[in-house]
Amino acid sequence: MSRKPVFIAIGILVLLLAIRIGVGFINQPDDRALIKQAIDDSVQASRQGKPGGVLDLLSRNFKFNDIQLGNSGQVANLIRESKPELSISNLAPIVTGDDARLTTPIDLKLNLLGHETSGHINDVHMVFKKEEAREWLVIPTHKWRLVEITAPPDALSQFIQ
Repeated sequence: MSRKPVFIAIGILVLLLAIRIGVGFINQPDDRALIKQAIDDSVQASRQGKPGGVLDLLSRNFKFNDIQLGNSGQVANLIRESKPELSISNLAPIVTGDDARLTTPIDLKLNLLGHETSGHINDVHMVFKKEEAREWLVIPTHKWRLVEITAPPDALSQFIQ
C-alpha cells in the first residue's frame, strides 16, 4: 500500500490550516470591535445562565471593586443562579496598546434567591487587557479579557434588600 495519498492528504490539510490562519490574521477586526464582540457574547451567555461565555471574558486576575475574584466557580455559580441581564450603554472603549478602558452606565437585572431585582448603575469602569490565549487549543493568539470592574460603593446596595 502506498503512503503517497496519505502524505498528500496531510499536506492539503496543513495547507488549508495555514491559509485559514493567514486569512484570520489579515481579516482580524480592530481591537474596539473585538472588545465589543466579547462583551456582546458574554452578555448573551449570562442571560442564558451559561457561565462559560462569561468566564471566557474574565481574566484570571479579575477584580471587582478591588476584590480578587478571578474567573472562579463563585462567579460561575452567581451566573447560573441569577441569570443576570445587562444593558451596557457605551460600548466604545478607549484602547491604548494592550490596555482598554470603558466607562458606562449599566442597567442590571438579577434573580437572587427567587427575588427578581433590577437597577441602574452610573459610572461603571471596566479595564481590559490583551492576554495570551490559544485558538483550537494549539494556535497561540491574544484575547481581550476583562481585568477589573469598579462600580460606586453604594451601587450594589440597591440589589441587596
